[in-house]
Amino acid sequence: MGSPFCDMLDRQAREQGARTAIVSEAERRSVTFTELAQRVGALPLDGVKPGDFVALATGNGVAFIEHLFALRARGAAVLTIDAKQSPREVATRLGARWLVTRDEGLVRVGDGRALPAGTAFVKLTSGSTVAPRGALFTEEALVGGIEHIREGMSLTREDVVLVAIPLSHSYGFDNGPLSLAAIGTPLVIQMDVLPGAVRASIERHGVTFWPAVPALLRAVSGPLAPSLRRVISASAPLSRGTADAFAAATGVRVQEFFGATEAGGIAFETRPDDPASEGTVGFPMPGVRIELADGCVRVHSEANRFALLTEAGVETSPPYVETGDRACLTPEGRLKLLGRTVHVANVGGVKVDLAAIETFFRGVAGVSDAAAMALEDPARGQRVVVAVESQSRTAEELKALINGDLAPHEVPRDIRVLARLPRTERGKLDRAALEGLIRA
Repeated sequence: MGSPFCDMLDRQAREQGARTAIVSEAERRSVTFTELAQRVGALPLDGVKPGDFVALATGNGVAFIEHLFALRARGAAVLTIDAKQSPREVATRLGARWLVTRDEGLVRVGDGRALPAGTAFVKLTSGSTVAPRGALFTEEALVGGIEHIREGMSLTREDVVLVAIPLSHSYGFDNGPLSLAAIGTPLVIQMDVLPGAVRASIERHGVTFWPAVPALLRAVSGPLAPSLRRVISASAPLSRGTADAFAAATGVRVQEFFGATEAGGIAFETRPDDPASEGTVGFPMPGVRIELADGCVRVHSEANRFALLTEAGVETSPPYVETGDRACLTPEGRLKLLGRTVHVANVGGVKVDLAAIETFFRGVAGVSDAAAMALEDPARGQRVVVAVESQSRTAEELKALINGDLAPHEVPRDIRVLARLPRTERGKLDRAALEGLIRA
């Protein structure tokens, strides 16, 4: 097929043939490894040439994976976009030549920007906070990244992976099509996140491995099928309360996973029952070296992106990734996140670490999650407002619990209690939507 990524799929087709490779619940469709390889080879992509920059936004389904392999087989650089993320606008802004959607198929959207030699995949990063940027990867980098995951999480082709997160997101991409090709793990795509649908998919297809986000974990209760051996959580902070509640309800202990779009997997909790794991995101993944530069996380890994793409052009990158997190390493070697380097408010001339405030409220019993934000204040420059996700706590109770644990300038001027904090499809906090709720 002309690429290591596609060669891996060919190998799986030869070795696993008639075994089911993908089940798409919404489409009521399944394909074997042989059928997938055949469809990839026969997929019409008239006009696409080696080196073309193509945006892929078909949404979760068999078509996404078929097009992903088919485009790489033709030597195209593939930008993956959520189907609900204004694909044409994003593709045009970043300079794609072609766009593939579920409704329109392959359409030309521009002249196409020339990307650096070796660019195979482009993953969107930071689109929720600034103008979308693309992290550029070689195939070799992503293959190296899945090897870290294979070794760190003990994934084998005997596993069956439940995908209930967008395949276009780095988390879904790595645990979805990349795992399918490199390891040979069949995928069950289930975008209906109602507890009954998730439970039925796990039982019906013998799912053993579930990459989830905290919002999904909070939605599931009751015992799960005994086939399920590993549940991981990423993309958003996992509170101890959520992890404990899930374990009590299902009998499965969640293992926290920390990664970044630009670096793949970074840390993984291998011993979630260890009390020392509380408040950490686990141990560095195999093949990953974490450097703390003035307390800020730098990742050294062969899975790192090699450049960034913006509307203005391509930016060269250093040989490491700065995640934007402050952290420390615990005595046993776990990574403990201490907040974001840019998540700071200015209250009356005093710098306030909003992440530290969020950490305080997440540690309160009965609180599932918390988000602190800085709003304009004519007298003090900014004021801190905290939104708390809780089914049992009131704002008055939470104010009473502060009891000097926060410095005077850290005490929020307002506490809002919500049944659920708004989140994006990727499970991350939707700060824009939350700010709209707070200001309303």
